[in-house]
Amino acid sequence: MTSLVTDVLLANTDLLEKEDLGTRIGKLSTHIDEIKGEIYHAVHKKYANYRPTRDSTQELHNKVQTLSTEMQTLSNKIKVLTHKITIPPAPLTYR
Repeated sequence: MTSLVTDVLLANTDLLEKEDLGTRIGKLSTHIDEIKGEIYHAVHKKYANYRPTRDSTQELHNKVQTLSTEMQTLSNKIKVLTHKITIPPAPLTYR
């Protein structure tokens, strides 16, 4: 059997531990909310910077693709013309 003093101390200790846990949980919840806000702002900032860069890059990609197609078309025409020019004439015959 425990003494009255021990029982009172144990009861108060449980109360203090419960209060301490409640306080700690409250502080952790506040800290979690602060971190959520920081993450939201960081992601939003990155996305706000990312989207214009992505759009600009897509425009440049489209321009390069168009230029590449034009270069390929020109190259094919040059090959055709070169082929026509390099066809050897009929051999000359002397009589």
